[in-house]
Amino acid sequence: MTTPEKRTAPKKTKINVRSAGDTAAAADKKRSDPAAQPARPDPAREQPEDLEELERQAEQHYDKYLRACADLENYRKRAERERLEYLKYANEALIKELLIVSDNLCRALEHADTEANAAPLKEGVEMTLKGLMGVLARFGVKEVEALGCPFDPNHHEAVSVRESDQAENNMVTDVAQKGYLLHDRLIRPAMVVVNRRPEGGDDTG
Repeated sequence: MTTPEKRTAPKKTKINVRSAGDTAAAADKKRSDPAAQPARPDPAREQPEDLEELERQAEQHYDKYLRACADLENYRKRAERERLEYLKYANEALIKELLIVSDNLCRALEHADTEANAAPLKEGVEMTLKGLMGVLARFGVKEVEALGCPFDPNHHEAVSVRESDQAENNMVTDVAQKGYLLHDRLIRPAMVVVNRRPEGGDDTG
């Protein structure tokens, strides 16, 4: 036969019940006890370092702000220059085509000088050419100075060279086709004949 196991009675746990008044009193005591308070930073020791760091960051941010303002202003000025430049030369292609019309009118005038009874035709062509060049001038077109001027490779294109002692060396003695500027930009060089003095042309006797 087996012996029945002995059962022990469970131990009683003592529960300490505090009233609300006891809890509040304990909290007040803890707050009033300096040793129970957490350590606080010393303002006299740490505040100057914090201010210096904040001042340094503020200076960096202000410097970045000034740089951003300067970059924005430079961009605005550059965009405005590009816009004005575009508007200034926007009609360049059209003007080049109109200059061909001007060339044809000039040739018509040259032929009219050789024809009899061409005075009315010549007068009409002259008026048309004058009106056309007036319109072009209002849009900034200027004729390149060439005849009687020293040869300038920036504005002239030599189509031939003639030897003569009647003009200075390297002078433009004839213009095959007029050149034009649009404001300060060359849109077509003048086709010119350049003089070259013959060797020994100044010798006498």
